[in-house]
Amino acid sequence: MTAPGDRGPASGKWVALALPTLWAALLLALPLVVMAVMSTGSRPAQGGVVYDGSLDAWRWLGEREDLVARTAWRSARIAGLATLFAVLLATPTAWWIARAPVRRRALLLLLVVVPSWTSFLLRTYAWRILFRTEGPVNEVLGLVGLDPVAFLNTEGAVIVGLVYGYLPFAVLPIYVAVERLDRDLLHAARDLGAGPVRTFLSVAFPLTLAGTVAGATLVFVPALAAFVTPALLGGDDTYMIGQLTQDQFMKARDWPLGSALGAALALAALLALLPVVGARRAARA
Repeated sequence: MTAPGDRGPASGKWVALALPTLWAALLLALPLVVMAVMSTGSRPAQGGVVYDGSLDAWRWLGEREDLVARTAWRSARIAGLATLFAVLLATPTAWWIARAPVRRRALLLLLVVVPSWTSFLLRTYAWRILFRTEGPVNEVLGLVGLDPVAFLNTEGAVIVGLVYGYLPFAVLPIYVAVERLDRDLLHAARDLGAGPVRTFLSVAFPLTLAGTVAGATLVFVPALAAFVTPALLGGDDTYMIGQLTQDQFMKARDWPLGSALGAALALAALLALLPVVGARRAARA
């Protein structure tokens, strides 16, 4: 029996979970609070921020609504296309890994995440080298008699860079969903006469939808706020909201405006998480 006053192992478990949860909440909430407060200030002549509650940054966003909306829409379109291609590549990859022998799955997952161990900036520069007019890609095209193609400074180059950079974020949650899938349900569908395509669309895909939505969200959110990839692989026609935010901090030294843009991006990321919550609730229902 548990002695009076002794809360038992359950109490210790909650204490062990509460400490890292509180720490993570502070690390997440504190920067958001600082950013929100900073966005209400004004920019002095020397740069930085004065906490006077002037809301100059938010008024600037209202006055430049066309610029901000156009940049945000371009960012959403590029991030959406990158997310679509990432999910299309990640889904068969995750299924292939999940169907591999158990002893090989850890190695295959390791190969998926190994590129992430290298600096994201260096990996993006590698694509810039590949896409140059004198780069390896155009050299291969020249060998088959094709003229060089201007890959750099295009939307396609930015999408390729984003897909490459964030593909592991799509593979891992989809793999987890597929690995937990009851294979007996797939066999039952096949026994009832469903072909491979119908089995996937009617049984497998709905049951792994939560993992697919989670993977798509984990790609879309950082792709929406990306600034390194469009800066290195894109041009004026691919200027994204992440670049606009970064330029306010680093070039214009307008921290309130950069914080206001960052707050808007954080709100967009929060809205992007809503489908994940909905998919998980639907999967549990």
